[in-house]
Amino acid sequence: MRFAICDDSAADRRALVSMLQQYCAGRHVQAEIQPFADGRALLQAFAPGKFQILFLDIYMPALTGMEAAKAIREKDTGCQLVFTTTSEDHALESYGVYAAGYLLKPYTQGQLDETVDWCLDNISPLAQAIEITYERERVQVLLGEIQYIEVFGRESIFHTGGRTYATNRSLVELEQELPQDFLRCHRSYIVNMNYIANMTTGDFILQNGCHVPISATMRAKAKQSFCDWMFQKVREGI
Repeated sequence: MRFAICDDSAADRRALVSMLQQYCAGRHVQAEIQPFADGRALLQAFAPGKFQILFLDIYMPALTGMEAAKAIREKDTGCQLVFTTTSEDHALESYGVYAAGYLLKPYTQGQLDETVDWCLDNISPLAQAIEITYERERVQVLLGEIQYIEVFGRESIFHTGGRTYATNRSLVELEQELPQDFLRCHRSYIVNMNYIANMTTGDFILQNGCHVPISATMRAKAKQSFCDWMFQKVREGI
């Protein structure tokens, strides 16, 4: 899970980082927390899908948190926005950017936990995470970062853009837990269809050039499922 904090108060940034770390430790969530001192720095670093939850102070010089939120919403409609401020004056305005929360400073750990819980419950499926045991620790792997999963020996290997994770969970178990964006195309492979760039007779070719095999017994069903998924995305305008 990736968080961003935008607040011109260094003390408030440190406090929120500490509270988020406590939240994640209590729920075994693997998290990256990136703080920003102003809205312009946040927008320079921002990219769609880069952060799942953003905490924005409203009263900041040069660019307010509300102005930053409006700019973010033009690029990313899926991230969860939470305002942290000393005033109730902008509570109604926050609905205009579909804010997930509005925390009045000083807020408690319990209030933060409740807000983050709500965000995670309402986040888009691919922005959620799946829990696995990796190197004897429970970790959360973001679904949207999983390109494909393959069986190697007795382990299922998660391939993401930056690293791999090995777990003893079976593909059958994982298949039942994953959203419809994931397709079982082989007894040893599950592919995230969002990463498919092309399809041949026996493979799905991913955007990074990797080939994910399609078994002969699953070929017709897998290709039909992929075509149906693509048409559904077109109808949804995605």
